Amino acid sequence: MPLARPLWDEYGREGRVVALIVFGALELTAPDTIMPLLRECCRGCASWEDADRLAIDALEPVVRRLSDEWLTRIVPWLGDENKWVRRAAITVVARLPMKRPVFTSRCLALTEQLPLDTDIDVRRAVSFSIRLCAKADPALACRFPEAHVPGAGPVAVWVLCDAVRSADRRIVPALRPLLPRCEAWLADPMPGAQDRRSVEGAIRALREVLR
Repeated sequence: MPLARPLWDEYGREGRVVALIVFGALELTAPDTIMPLLRECCRGCASWEDADRLAIDALEPVVRRLSDEWLTRIVPWLGDENKWVRRAAITVVARLPMKRPVFTSRCLALTEQLPLDTDIDVRRAVSFSIRLCAKADPALACRFPEAHVPGAGPVAVWVLCDAVRSADRRIVPALRPLLPRCEAWLADPMPGAQDRRSVEGAIRALREVLR
């Protein structure tokens, strides 16, 4: 730890890559010691790449190995005031079903906490999580929009549209009820709406399955 922490703090991107490999190995042996340190480090991330690498290289090993315990213990990260902490947490949540499909339902439920996050980097991670959960359990993921689209504002719609735009083509037909809402939002976007390309891409994908 005395070596890894200066690497993270003082040696830029390359130093952080090396530090995370060390932290990941340490967390498997001393998770209660390393987890708070990782959360502190995450608040100092300089980009989404830092947050994602921290999630994949350092957090994911212990969450995947001890999923019942550590998936629960990472929940407070989802409500952290720092966006990189939230992004790291949702990235771990998103990736768990790839190796542990039995956790898809729990991971999707945790994803539901963040569809209204106002930060674009977090919203993109939420979209990523929906898509990965859909690969693990398409039927379960297809029910996600039912809880969020009715009355949804532009933030929630953007997240869902981005997920549809990049979703596995096999599950897009189940998402057809989203089409009228996406078209209406695109025609009259609310203030603060971002990245219309994602909404346009979702509309194209949904229209294709109607042909």
